[in-house]
Amino acid sequence: MQYIIRPAMKSDASAMYSISIRDHAQSYYQRLIPANYLQDFNDRYRMSDIRRREFIKKTAEKIDDPNWFVFVAEANGRVLGYTMAYVENEHTVQLKGLFVDPRWHKQGIGSSLFKASLGVASSDMVTRLLVVSENDIAKKLYEKYGFKPIGQSDKLFFGAKQDIMEKSVTD
Repeated sequence: MQYIIRPAMKSDASAMYSISIRDHAQSYYQRLIPANYLQDFNDRYRMSDIRRREFIKKTAEKIDDPNWFVFVAEANGRVLGYTMAYVENEHTVQLKGLFVDPRWHKQGIGSSLFKASLGVASSDMVTRLLVVSENDIAKKLYEKYGFKPIGQSDKLFFGAKQDIMEKSVTD
């Protein structure tokens, strides 16, 4: 399938919300999140008009903010996935999520989006991300792209511990 990676537009935000919900619903996070947090996770990633409006508003703000880089994968006018990166300061870019509609998994879309977000960092910057500590599948992918674990975050993802991984442009 032919698709392009392009900067997101505000008009993409509703489709991005739907992708996030579908991707989380069909993800393997169910196995990674402690049982006593699973209901909160499922409630958070259930379709909601209120949450859709909040997501659209926050996404529009990010698209307008020069420190945020939001990319979508598009084919035939349809958004298939998205990713976000945030320039935290002159030294650090934080990757803030990568989501592909489950109907389009295993077609290279996630890899293309990931590469786009990696391109945000200049040569003297590091790129950082958080990953659920037990998410060996994602960690192996990130390691393939040169990321190395540098510690554990004090920020939990629905009760699950998260590791901090980092990559310099020269890696």
